[in-house]
Amino acid sequence: VFAQIVDNFVAGLTAFIAGGTFIGIAIALQSINETFSGIIALVGVLVFLLTAFGYEPFLEYRWRGQTVGKKALGIKAVKKNGEEIGGREALLRNLPIIGFIVPYFGLVSYPTALIAIGSSDKRQRVFDKVAETVVIEE
Repeated sequence: VFAQIVDNFVAGLTAFIAGGTFIGIAIALQSINETFSGIIALVGVLVFLLTAFGYEPFLEYRWRGQTVGKKALGIKAVKKNGEEIGGREALLRNLPIIGFIVPYFGLVSYPTALIAIGSSDKRQRVFDKVAETVVIEE
């Protein structure tokens, strides 16, 4: 859970900075060219969403099962057979990421994840079971 909190903070901050930069530029250009400003603002929203929702699957794929939060705790996601996860597994196990970003859905998904972890002999979340992955100490 601590790794998820760290990752939520890092993903949110990164998305805010990346998307916010484009939106700031769009606001500055609004008086010069509204159409161009609107396009830049749309790009900013897309960058924000891609960064926020893509942070965990991208890092887990590129960093061999780890994110900033997992590195901090010395844990990583692997396939059930111990092999490194690939893009498919990283994406599948992070499908419910919207639940950790959208606050009201998060109120449901955090407890659900904790219950799933607590009731699983391998401490797996629901989508870890779908992706056939486990989180282990490094």
